[in-house]
Amino acid sequence: MADKKHQISVNLSKKSLDRVCNKLDMNRALVLRTIFGDSVEARQLIFDMLNKVDAH
Repeated sequence: MADKKHQISVNLSKKSLDRVCNKLDMNRALVLRTIFGDSVEARQLIFDMLNKVDAH
């Protein structure tokens, strides 16, 4: 059976990325690797944090 492939589109400003990095105490590279990594739970954590940051 063929593997399903998923496509993710992310519009991310530098300011939002920096705010998430500060809140999670992570550097940019680690946050971006988490977004584009295999862990759905870790990715969801970053997306939830981005939504909270952008809401303020």
